[in-house]
Amino acid sequence: MKGAVVDLPVSSPLMAKAFDQDFRTTPYLQSMTGWVRLTAKDLYQWSVYLHNYKILDKASFKELAVNFPNGESSIGTTGFAGDTLLWHRHQGSNSNYEALLYSDLKRGYTVVMMTNNQQMKVDGIKNALFAALANEPVIVPKKSVYLEIREKALANVDRGLDYYRELKANHHDNYDFSFEIGDLISTGKYLLRRNKMDDAIKVFQTAVALQAKPDDIAYGYELIGEAYLKKQDKTNAQVNYKKAVAIDPNNKNAAGMLQEISK
Repeated sequence: MKGAVVDLPVSSPLMAKAFDQDFRTTPYLQSMTGWVRLTAKDLYQWSVYLHNYKILDKASFKELAVNFPNGESSIGTTGFAGDTLLWHRHQGSNSNYEALLYSDLKRGYTVVMMTNNQQMKVDGIKNALFAALANEPVIVPKKSVYLEIREKALANVDRGLDYYRELKANHHDNYDFSFEIGDLISTGKYLLRRNKMDDAIKVFQTAVALQAKPDDIAYGYELIGEAYLKKQDKTNAQVNYKKAVAIDPNNKNAAGMLQEISK
């Protein structure tokens, strides 16, 4: 890896500046040390050595590949057939930066993508590339609902939700509603991280009212419980954690929080 730098200053001319959907520069607040800035070529090189067990042996790789509850593993997500690694995906985003590493070991394809204008469409682009390589029809990804509404919801949650409903009613051709509940949950989490608890609850409540998979709805209720808990409202937190567990008994996070509140 020739171009990787640990803790390259965000002001360095070597670091691409991120920008949002309105082409405004997004300030990147570096809050900890140890971050590696690297090139796409370096990330590809990393993947080659990782998948050939030159960095971790196979046993260690498989151990790290076990998913956490309600989330991916330390190295993203993987697919195995017995001891054979078939595919490996790792995506990350922060402050309008986004990257994807996807390796299809069976077909010998690896895609590395990096952007300083986050679109949440790296998987769609990857699928389009793979389809083109296989001489299959290519589907161009639509725009992200989450990225379109999050700043508007942060400025005014009611106007943000009204804008989301307008997109849903009139702009299906341009915006991707295939995982609508996920976009709303992501928006709520965006508000939650900025301590907009009541606004986050409004968005989560809109999400759980949708027709969606039970585990996604349960996750929405779990997050409503989390928001109420941050407001020191244990009663409503408990109500929503109970709803999460009732809908999805495998939601261990909500079950654990119920036990914690009951102490």
